[in-house]
Amino acid sequence: LRNMVGNAYNISTVSKRWENFDVSLEGYNKMLDEQQDVIKDQISKKTSQLSSDIEKFYHRWTALRPKKLEQLDRESAKETASKMKEWRLDWNDLESKITSVENDSKYFDLPPPQFQFLNEVRG
Repeated sequence: LRNMVGNAYNISTVSKRWENFDVSLEGYNKMLDEQQDVIKDQISKKTSQLSSDIEKFYHRWTALRPKKLEQLDRESAKETASKMKEWRLDWNDLESKITSVENDSKYFDLPPPQFQFLNEVRG
């Protein structure tokens, strides 16, 4: 007990250190808020670009949609199958980007992204 009484802390020093800590914490929180705003802006830009990519995919699909099987000869059927594989890869890539943007939007409390042609492509 005698050691504790003899080594009493200076309250003004503690108060100053607390003020410095509080100012540092406010600065850190401000920096975090700014970074979140930057990330939210990036998510918005990704959403716009992805919406454009989905629209392009939709228009390409509707313009080049395969004909009915009865209307194709063997060579056209092979070409169509090849295109379908390519389109499937493109669509899988878009789907993964859609999922990523949806997850990012949810994480940062943004409204879910709306993609104009998504339902038409998913059919």
